[in-house]
Amino acid sequence: MEISCDYDWCFDRSKTPGDFDESFLKSIHQVYLDGFGKSKGWSLEGINAVLLRSNIRGFLKNKDEIAGYAFYTVPTRTLNGTHMLWEDAICLKKQVQGRRFTQGILEKVMDLLPNNEFGWIGGRTQNPLVVKRYSDLGDVFPFNALFDTEEGKQVMDFVLNYIPQATTFSGEGAFLDKVTGICRNAYADGRLGDYSTEVPGAEAFERQLLEWGFNRDNGDALLVVSRLSGITQRPPD
Repeated sequence: MEISCDYDWCFDRSKTPGDFDESFLKSIHQVYLDGFGKSKGWSLEGINAVLLRSNIRGFLKNKDEIAGYAFYTVPTRTLNGTHMLWEDAICLKKQVQGRRFTQGILEKVMDLLPNNEFGWIGGRTQNPLVVKRYSDLGDVFPFNALFDTEEGKQVMDFVLNYIPQATTFSGEGAFLDKVTGICRNAYADGRLGDYSTEVPGAEAFERQLLEWGFNRDNGDALLVVSRLSGITQRPPD
């Protein structure tokens, strides 16, 4: 299928005092269902809650069509002197996946906060492609180091104190392993999506998760935090 080159990301930092329009929430829901290859899941109430707690919201649009979303939380507090960018949610419709539409997305987000120096990026995920993406940005917890190391404990404490998603679970009996970052039974729906676990460059991560008993079908997810290096660190003005 030929994809229009008119798609572009639009990000904003605006605060919305109340709930979002239902038709708007449904358009995001459709992206979620299509992108993850699901027939149900993520209620409109859940989408609304994520939108309200995220500092930065972005949408991949072609005119009025929403083909992707990316929501981020940036705590005002810093971790060891630099800010953390937390990826609350990101998804693209199938028709635009694999076409490099996420290239440069972090720079776009950081441009909204030019006075912040970003030293960290994190997220909660089941997808090895996301883990690989974070590992490409720098040393990554819990693989380069566990969360029970001196710095790892600082990272975990920061995440638990300032990232709402880290302690928000929908699955029954869910709990967080503060050493590995595994959120056991985090998702009531189990595996979120039809993504492949055969990701080049992520094999070592998958072997480690297997040793830790990580089970996507049970709804397990993983807290992943990378120490940024290179061009994604932005100096303050």
